[in-house]
Amino acid sequence: MYLSRLILDPRSRQVRRDTGDCQQMHRTLCRAFPGTEGKDPRFRSRAGLLWRLDRREDGTLCVIAQSEAEPNWGFLQECPGYLLPSFPCPAVRSLDPLWSRLVAGTVWQFLLRANPTRKVATKSSPDGSKSNGRRLPLDTEEDELRWFLRKAAEGGFYLAPEGRQGEESRRLRVCRETPLKGSRGAQGDSHGMTFHAVRFEGYLQVTDGDRFREILKNGLGSAKAYGFGLLSLAPV
Repeated sequence: MYLSRLILDPRSRQVRRDTGDCQQMHRTLCRAFPGTEGKDPRFRSRAGLLWRLDRREDGTLCVIAQSEAEPNWGFLQECPGYLLPSFPCPAVRSLDPLWSRLVAGTVWQFLLRANPTRKVATKSSPDGSKSNGRRLPLDTEEDELRWFLRKAAEGGFYLAPEGRQGEESRRLRVCRETPLKGSRGAQGDSHGMTFHAVRFEGYLQVTDGDRFREILKNGLGSAKAYGFGLLSLAPV
C-alpha cells in the first residue's frame, strides 16, 4: 500500500478543470497506474485507488491518494504548472509500517469524507433478476451518524470516547460539505453527477485488525472513484 500527496497549483487551467469535476480528477489520477488509465471501470478497484481533495485553510489544494499499486507520477512532468512550484514532486511513502500497527485496542485520530446514501426503487427484471436502484443522500445528521456507526461496526472499529489523555476533543464531528460535481460520458453525450459530501472527524478504536485493514484498503461507502471513502489516520 502507498500514500501519495500532491500539492496543486490553483493557477493551472488543468487543476481548475480537475478540481471542478471529480470525474476529470479521477481520470488524471488513474494515469499514475500505467495500463488502462481508467478506461476499464474495474481499473480503480484493481489499482486500489482511493483519493481525497483537501482545500486547506491557507488556500492550498492537496490531493491525498492511497493505492495498492505503486504510483508513477512522472506523467505530471507533461502537465507544466499542475503542481505548486515549491512542491514539484509528489511525496510517496509505503504504508507497510502502519499496516502492522493496526491491531485491536489501538486508538487513532481519523478523517473521512464520505457519501452516505441509501438505495431506493430496486426493481425486478422480467427474468426475476434484481437491478440496483438509485442512491439518494441521507436526510439528517442523525441518519448520517447511524450510517457511520453501522459502517464502523462492519469495519472492525468503534468511536473512541476521547483522544490522548488530558486532551480536550469532541467524540465525533460531522460536517456537511459542498457537494462534489462531475460529468460522465463522451463529450456531447455527457450527463452531470452530484455527490452528497459529509466529513467525519474524531477518534476510533480498532476492535478487529483484519476487518479494519480491509475497510482501510477498500474504502468506506460509495462513490470511491470520485473522491470519497478514504479513511485517513494519525496516531494519538
